Amino acid sequence: MNMGVLHRSIGSWPLRIARWSVFVAACVYLYHHLAGAQGTLLLPRVGRTELVCILAAFLGVALNWGLEAWKWRRLIAAVVHVPFIVALRATLAGTTIGLITPNRTGEFIGRVALLPVGYRAKASFVTMLGSAAQFVVTILMGGSAMVLFHWTGTGRPCDGLWWYPLLVGTFVLGTVTLAVLMRPSMIIALVALVPFPGHRALLAARALRAVDRRTILATLASSIARYIVFAVQFTLLLHALAGVAWGPALLTVAVIFLCTTLIPTAVLTEIGVRGSVAMALLGPNVSDPAGVAAATLLLWTMNLALPALVGGVVLLLERSIARRSVSPSCVPA
Repeated sequence: MNMGVLHRSIGSWPLRIARWSVFVAACVYLYHHLAGAQGTLLLPRVGRTELVCILAAFLGVALNWGLEAWKWRRLIAAVVHVPFIVALRATLAGTTIGLITPNRTGEFIGRVALLPVGYRAKASFVTMLGSAAQFVVTILMGGSAMVLFHWTGTGRPCDGLWWYPLLVGTFVLGTVTLAVLMRPSMIIALVALVPFPGHRALLAARALRAVDRRTILATLASSIARYIVFAVQFTLLLHALAGVAWGPALLTVAVIFLCTTLIPTAVLTEIGVRGSVAMALLGPNVSDPAGVAAATLLLWTMNLALPALVGGVVLLLERSIARRSVSPSCVPA
């Protein structure tokens, strides 16, 4: 055997082990949680109308991740051109990595893994704009829902002196992030102040200059659309499984998303945070607490667990997919 081929084969083993480890870790976690490690969760009995709501929520999964893949593909077009199917695979691969990182912060790692090595650092910085756009939408929507909760008296937890600084902080955070999103040059300036890793990071960050205002606005629009899809999914499940009225359900979902975004969580605790926040906000509007827990678990399963399993397979096939499908383009200086 040629020694160069042998060395490349040996050198690829750590990457293969890493991919398999991520895949196995995700599978073990899903089995542990869904097999009822904390008790078996029985879904309430549902009628025909409730079943239609659940099926409609399942149909939203394809739309949800399709929008995210389209958003990411348009963003990284400033760095590298990829077909939509590759963008979708990369998005699902990112879901797998995000499943085992706090607040799913590692999603971008799985995405850029499907890109050529020379473009991964630049694509990582550009991907930050997509995450920032989704963060802005979640923060501002959640803050608006808190205002409606307070003014309408729908949610008792939104009363008291503690509520005002939280609301102000929410809108300040959302506004500052929006300002940075609309002017990516601010990110480049911040990276220039970091002494380490220095020059390489700055060169990669300069890829943000190739992202124009129209692309940023399209990213915000697709983030809003994805947020609406996700919120409607959760509302449908809360209505079907817990009998929550449409209005309180929509407001509650917005605040739940806000809380799970701001509170540092791992995947093992995110479901508990969502469920407890839902119960605290809905209060007397919920006749079946088990239904709230069932809706929370089902939403997590359809939107995160199942895509993460598919993404795990994609990660295992990452090298061959990237080699066959990706065509790089030049980045403006």
